[in-house]
Amino acid sequence: MGASDRPVVLKADPAYRRRALLVYALGVPLALALFVLFRHWGLPMVVEHLRRSGDEALRLFKLIGIVSMALPLGACVYLFRLGRRIQISEQVPLPGAKVIRDTPVVSGPAARRLGTTIVVLSVVATLLVVVVAVRFARL
Repeated sequence: MGASDRPVVLKADPAYRRRALLVYALGVPLALALFVLFRHWGLPMVVEHLRRSGDEALRLFKLIGIVSMALPLGACVYLFRLGRRIQISEQVPLPGAKVIRDTPVVSGPAARRLGTTIVVLSVVATLLVVVVAVRFARL
Protein backbone atom coordinates (compact mmCIF):
# COMPACT_ATOMS: atom_id res chain seq x y z
CA MET A 1 0.00 0.00 0.00
CA GLY A 2 1.63 3.22 -1.19
CA ALA A 3 1.47 6.70 0.25
CA SER A 4 -1.08 7.70 -2.40
CA ASP A 5 -3.48 4.96 -1.21
CA ARG A 6 -3.90 6.52 2.22
CA PRO A 7 -7.07 8.50 2.83
CA VAL A 8 -6.64 12.26 2.86
CA VAL A 9 -7.21 13.75 6.31
CA LEU A 10 -7.92 17.42 6.93
CA LYS A 11 -6.05 18.43 10.09
CA ALA A 12 -7.84 20.15 12.96
CA ASP A 13 -7.40 23.88 13.51
CA PRO A 14 -6.77 24.35 17.27
CA ALA A 15 -7.77 28.04 17.30
CA TYR A 16 -11.02 27.24 15.47
CA ARG A 17 -11.70 24.39 17.92
CA ARG A 18 -11.24 26.71 20.93
CA ARG A 19 -13.58 29.29 19.40
CA ALA A 20 -16.25 26.65 18.59
CA LEU A 21 -16.07 25.18 22.10
CA LEU A 22 -16.31 28.67 23.64
CA VAL A 23 -19.42 29.48 21.61
CA TYR A 24 -20.93 26.12 22.58
CA ALA A 25 -20.00 26.52 26.28
CA LEU A 26 -21.62 29.97 26.41
CA GLY A 27 -24.52 29.38 24.02
CA VAL A 28 -26.01 26.20 25.47
CA PRO A 29 -26.43 27.46 29.06
CA LEU A 30 -27.79 30.78 27.75
CA ALA A 31 -30.33 29.03 25.51
CA LEU A 32 -31.35 26.72 28.35
CA ALA A 33 -31.80 29.66 30.75
CA LEU A 34 -33.91 31.55 28.19
CA PHE A 35 -36.04 28.46 27.61
CA VAL A 36 -36.63 27.94 31.33
CA LEU A 37 -37.45 31.62 31.86
CA PHE A 38 -39.89 31.67 28.95
CA ARG A 39 -41.53 28.42 30.02
CA HIS A 40 -41.89 29.52 33.62
CA TRP A 41 -42.90 33.19 33.24
CA GLY A 42 -43.27 34.11 29.57
CA LEU A 43 -45.66 31.42 28.39
CA PRO A 44 -48.23 31.93 31.18
CA MET A 45 -48.17 35.69 30.48
CA VAL A 46 -48.73 35.12 26.77
CA VAL A 47 -51.62 32.73 27.42
CA GLU A 48 -53.24 35.18 29.83
CA HIS A 49 -52.82 38.04 27.36
CA LEU A 50 -54.42 35.94 24.61
CA ARG A 51 -57.38 35.16 26.86
CA ARG A 52 -57.96 38.83 27.68
CA SER A 53 -57.32 40.40 24.27
CA GLY A 54 -59.44 38.25 21.95
CA ASP A 55 -59.18 38.80 18.18
CA GLU A 56 -56.38 41.39 18.29
CA ALA A 57 -54.16 39.01 20.27
CA LEU A 58 -54.95 36.18 17.86
CA ARG A 59 -53.82 38.32 14.92
CA LEU A 60 -50.61 39.18 16.77
CA PHE A 61 -50.08 35.50 17.61
CA LYS A 62 -50.51 34.59 13.92
CA LEU A 63 -48.06 37.27 12.85
CA ILE A 64 -45.46 36.14 15.39
CA GLY A 65 -45.93 32.53 14.28
CA ILE A 66 -45.49 33.39 10.61
CA VAL A 67 -42.49 35.67 11.18
CA SER A 68 -40.84 33.08 13.43
CA MET A 69 -40.66 30.75 10.42
CA ALA A 70 -37.88 32.98 9.04
CA LEU A 71 -35.24 31.28 11.20
CA PRO A 72 -35.90 27.70 10.04
CA LEU A 73 -36.37 29.00 6.50
CA GLY A 74 -32.93 30.62 6.70
CA ALA A 75 -31.47 27.31 7.90
CA CYS A 76 -33.08 25.55 4.93
CA VAL A 77 -31.54 28.05 2.50
CA TYR A 78 -28.13 27.58 4.15
CA LEU A 79 -28.41 23.78 3.90
CA PHE A 80 -29.50 23.99 0.26
CA ARG A 81 -26.49 26.15 -0.60
CA LEU A 82 -24.18 23.83 1.38
CA GLY A 83 -25.49 20.79 -0.47
CA ARG A 84 -25.00 22.51 -3.83
CA ARG A 85 -21.45 23.51 -2.91
CA ILE A 86 -20.69 19.91 -1.92
CA GLN A 87 -22.14 18.65 -5.22
CA ILE A 88 -20.06 21.13 -7.23
CA SER A 89 -16.78 20.64 -5.33
CA GLU A 90 -17.32 16.88 -4.94
CA GLN A 91 -15.63 17.08 -1.56
CA VAL A 92 -16.61 17.02 2.12
CA PRO A 93 -15.42 18.97 4.08
CA LEU A 94 -15.45 21.73 1.49
CA PRO A 95 -12.10 22.96 0.19
CA GLY A 96 -10.69 25.57 2.57
CA ALA A 97 -12.97 24.55 5.45
CA LYS A 98 -11.70 24.57 9.02
CA VAL A 99 -12.48 21.56 11.20
CA ILE A 100 -12.35 21.04 14.97
CA ARG A 101 -10.88 17.54 14.74
CA ASP A 102 -8.89 15.59 12.17
CA THR A 103 -11.43 14.70 9.51
CA PRO A 104 -11.13 12.27 6.61
CA VAL A 105 -11.96 13.93 3.30
CA VAL A 106 -14.79 12.29 1.34
CA SER A 107 -14.62 12.97 -2.39
CA GLY A 108 -16.09 11.88 -5.69
CA PRO A 109 -19.45 10.11 -6.02
CA ALA A 110 -19.87 9.66 -2.25
CA ALA A 111 -19.56 13.42 -1.72
CA ARG A 112 -22.00 14.11 -4.59
CA ARG A 113 -24.54 11.72 -3.01
CA LEU A 114 -24.15 13.47 0.34
CA GLY A 115 -24.63 16.86 -1.33
CA THR A 116 -27.74 15.60 -3.14
CA THR A 117 -29.15 14.21 0.11
CA ILE A 118 -28.63 17.56 1.85
CA VAL A 119 -30.31 19.42 -1.05
CA VAL A 120 -33.34 17.08 -1.03
CA LEU A 121 -33.73 17.28 2.75
CA SER A 122 -33.47 21.08 2.66
CA VAL A 123 -36.24 21.26 0.04
CA VAL A 124 -38.46 18.93 2.10
CA ALA A 125 -37.78 20.99 5.24
CA THR A 126 -38.58 24.19 3.33
CA LEU A 127 -41.93 22.75 2.29
CA LEU A 128 -42.68 21.81 5.90
CA VAL A 129 -41.80 25.33 7.08
CA VAL A 130 -44.14 26.81 4.46
CA VAL A 131 -46.93 24.43 5.55
CA VAL A 132 -46.49 25.51 9.19
CA ALA A 133 -46.57 29.19 8.17
CA VAL A 134 -49.77 28.60 6.19
CA ARG A 135 -51.31 26.80 9.17
CA PHE A 136 -50.50 29.81 11.38
CA ALA A 137 -52.10 32.12 8.82
CA ARG A 138 -55.30 30.04 8.88
CA LEU A 139 -55.72 30.02 12.68
